[in-house]
Amino acid sequence: MKPFKSNKRRTRLLAVLLILAAAAGAALYFAPYLPAHIRYLDARITDTFEKDRWSIPARVYARPLEIAHGKDISPEEIEYELQLAGYVASRGEALTQGSYIRKNGSIEVITRPFTFMEGFQKSRHCLISFNRQGNVAEIVDLNTRNILEFLRFDPVTIASFLPENFEDRILLTREDIPDLFLRLLLAVEDQNFYDHYGISLKGIARAMVQNIRAGRTVAGGSTLTQQLVKNHFLSNERTLKRKFNEIIMAVLLERKYSKQDILVAYCNEIFLGQDGKRALHGFSLASQHYFQKNLNQLSLEQMAMLVGMVKGPSYYNPKTNPERTQRRRNIVLQVAFKEKLITSDQYEKARILPVILKEQLLSGINAYPSFIDLVQRRLLQNYARNNLTNDGLLIFTTLDPTTQRIASREFKQSIQQIQEQKKVTALEGAFLISDRITGEILAMSGGKNPSIGSYNRSLDAKRQVGSLIKPAVYLTALENGYTLTTPLSDTGVRITDADTGSHWQPKNYGGREHGSVYLYQALGHSLNLATVRLGMQLGVHSVLNTLHKLGVEEKFPPYPSILLGSEEMSPFTVLQMYQTIASDGFYTPLRVIRDVLDNSGNVIQSNRLTVEQRFKNEDIWLLQYALQQVVEQGTASSLQKFVPGRYHIAGKTGTTNDNRDSWFAGYSGDKIGVVWLGRDDDSSTGLTGSSGAMAAWGNIFSKISITPLDDHPPKGISYRTVSISPWGKSGNSRPVSTHIPYRINENTPIHYQDQEKSLSRDLETMLDSIIKIFQ
Repeated sequence: MKPFKSNKRRTRLLAVLLILAAAAGAALYFAPYLPAHIRYLDARITDTFEKDRWSIPARVYARPLEIAHGKDISPEEIEYELQLAGYVASRGEALTQGSYIRKNGSIEVITRPFTFMEGFQKSRHCLISFNRQGNVAEIVDLNTRNILEFLRFDPVTIASFLPENFEDRILLTREDIPDLFLRLLLAVEDQNFYDHYGISLKGIARAMVQNIRAGRTVAGGSTLTQQLVKNHFLSNERTLKRKFNEIIMAVLLERKYSKQDILVAYCNEIFLGQDGKRALHGFSLASQHYFQKNLNQLSLEQMAMLVGMVKGPSYYNPKTNPERTQRRRNIVLQVAFKEKLITSDQYEKARILPVILKEQLLSGINAYPSFIDLVQRRLLQNYARNNLTNDGLLIFTTLDPTTQRIASREFKQSIQQIQEQKKVTALEGAFLISDRITGEILAMSGGKNPSIGSYNRSLDAKRQVGSLIKPAVYLTALENGYTLTTPLSDTGVRITDADTGSHWQPKNYGGREHGSVYLYQALGHSLNLATVRLGMQLGVHSVLNTLHKLGVEEKFPPYPSILLGSEEMSPFTVLQMYQTIASDGFYTPLRVIRDVLDNSGNVIQSNRLTVEQRFKNEDIWLLQYALQQVVEQGTASSLQKFVPGRYHIAGKTGTTNDNRDSWFAGYSGDKIGVVWLGRDDDSSTGLTGSSGAMAAWGNIFSKISITPLDDHPPKGISYRTVSISPWGKSGNSRPVSTHIPYRINENTPIHYQDQEKSLSRDLETMLDSIIKIFQ
């Protein structure tokens, strides 16, 4: 034993001599510059630590989950969003903030406090029960035993706008850090933290002894303060100058700031792994990333794992090296037991547990790339990019995570199915869904497999819209006194350009002409010839003015071909157009951002709902009736295979020349959706609006939560009985009577020939009525 002790003393003595020699050498080298250098380092610390300690990325939130008595939302949907927001399912232990338990047709939950634009919302302990129809039956506050009509959860974080160094973090305060976690951290990283002044000669000597004996670097002598300085102010280069600066700055930091300030800063700065390009900094973000929990919700073994990762986040990465991570975690637990921070029973139970990470519901940050792209474009209209990456803004958006998840899944599956069934390759597409009343974007996708930085077809793919334009033509007619039963001529037409002498001779899809048809039939069956004749009677400029009133900002030349959708629009523009139609003629700008708060919770931007009535309610309602006929018996009649007729969907198919583009736009009682399918090279897909986009739309709207469209007519609308021949049948088929809405006291100018036909139909109707009386 004596030789061993002698060797140990010699090693320690050698270490001390080396430290003294290094210190003396550094002092001699830097002596002439030391006072000025210290002042420079002191100013650098002050500037960084007191002004902008970190570049804090803007945090982007989805709309908060709000439930009310009678709301049509299933327990599965609520649980999905709770998990998405980082709520933890209880496995028998007592509930805490941010945890829940689902059992016997109910969900018991303790919400987390959160600061909304309206102010601070405290935590609530509630029981949510459901009826057999899947609706919310009752919400009870278990603390007060009061029945609540409404409950709002803190929103899901859906993105961060990262700075150029790709660092991401969620800041902690001292109150956010559990005492046990801090004791574990200091026991492993710096046991003398509260006794030193930034550096520890004893720690440096001990590390040098271990390194000399091992013949390699196995330990570091840096204090926690030195680690903070190195990570926050300095590079990782191993030079004498860098180490010298580290020591001086550690002492200066300890002199200027409290131990608590330094400790909290360390917990926010420490690097704890990578998520793609994103660097995970701070224990708060690491806790969310690896466990989807707040730091104060972690169990003992989870805390120990994070503390253990400090030594080497890549080497002890729990996703790639769980066994190695577990061994390191158990060393932390062993130290905690040795320092009497935990009991023997706690130690034994924790060390045998495997490393279990929360399965990521979303793959990394910015998991809604198309939506976030739109959010960023809107923000950059009012903020500089560095405001988004550095200032810690809180962005509250309109995204509905449940609708987005279902719609994205169904959209991708629909494209795969269409490609297989129709033998189409390289098919791409986009979809958008908005709230019918508010114009808020609930879900969107710019491709079948969107990713960050990829081409966002929902915003940037401008394609011919085909028959989607026709509602603008027919709305123009209704505004000018036409009725749904105004006869139109669906016969050949040839238009000559007066300047060039060139001719345009459109045709119906399939080439057939239908003679005299009612206005609502022409729209329902998307008749090109009747539409062109009508549009030329109204004037192309009048139709373009209607487009502008519907919210289309692009300027188009007044070519007759515009009447059949030769103009190019993005799916986003099409949605804006149909938003005005669906919201009873009130123009509501599509909205993606609700509010923006600064990092102190102060409101700096609030996007309130704005509406402007641009069309008469009666005209819009008559157009809606015609669009419902599109679905009931027109080009979109097969939509009823997906969405039952009781929802009274209104919509329109769109197909462009050579079947290059397939469109469908439609709405229910609460949601509007637009789907486009096509190829990026603009070649033919062989798909019509009904065989492509409408099928995808139907798959989406059959799965998301929707309400029926109220088809009760407004004041000023009544019904008249009209006799019509069954569509597609021969002229010998017996006419049938049907009820068509019209404006009360309408005064419609009709040409003599059309009036004669109308009188003939009225006579047929009267005869039908007399026959029925005597039958």
